[in-house]
Amino acid sequence: MVAAGRLGNKSGQGLLTGLTRQKATEAPGFTVLGHSANFDDLKGTGGDVTLHLGGGYAPDASKTAVLVELGSECLGQHTGEHMGQEGSNAVGFARYRNGSDAPSTLIEIVHQPNTSDAAIEAARAIFEVQGFDTVLCKDLAGRIVDRLVRPKYNDALRFLDEGLATAEDMDKTCCMGLGYPVGPLARVHSGGLAQHFEISKALHDMTGLPGYAPVRRAVVAKAAQTGGMAKAAE
Repeated sequence: MVAAGRLGNKSGQGLLTGLTRQKATEAPGFTVLGHSANFDDLKGTGGDVTLHLGGGYAPDASKTAVLVELGSECLGQHTGEHMGQEGSNAVGFARYRNGSDAPSTLIEIVHQPNTSDAAIEAARAIFEVQGFDTVLCKDLAGRIVDRLVRPKYNDALRFLDEGLATAEDMDKTCCMGLGYPVGPLARVHSGGLAQHFEISKALHDMTGLPGYAPVRRAVVAKAAQTGGMAKAAE
């Protein structure tokens, strides 16, 4: 079981992360509420942690942790925020999935400034015992994966429009020169340009950073999807 406790100042300090951290082999019991296509086979055992799938949230201070599945939103949209001092036993989580591709084993664990140490450890243990890999990040738009890759995808799509090189040659360069297992253009097309538009737009709305502004090809794909859905509804 995870021992109770809180961090002295910033959440996450003192926790082993990345390659230096050993995955948990034991986890507290948990109850699953809601449904999610990303966790079809996740079964609760009952216990001191509540796990909300599909984004639902209900605070419960009697629990070691209350886990909330996130989409592109921040955890603070569920819990509220207060002058940078927010945090409780609520922990966000998101299973990375490249659009319509099968979901990965990566779980991004999201904490606020004063999230309890015990809640974070419980969240990581629950997912790691289930066979997932976890990483820890602050409650910022895009978390780790989307914050890193969406500008890269936008640049690659923009370079394609500008005629820098063919899609095949850009992807080949990234794979052979940078060690990517899959090139950025193949990857973003596999997940779907309309889905890339939605995530990029959400990040741009929250951050205002130009790198997240959806580029032409993503805008076109989203418009085509919306138009197709409208015609199907007629």
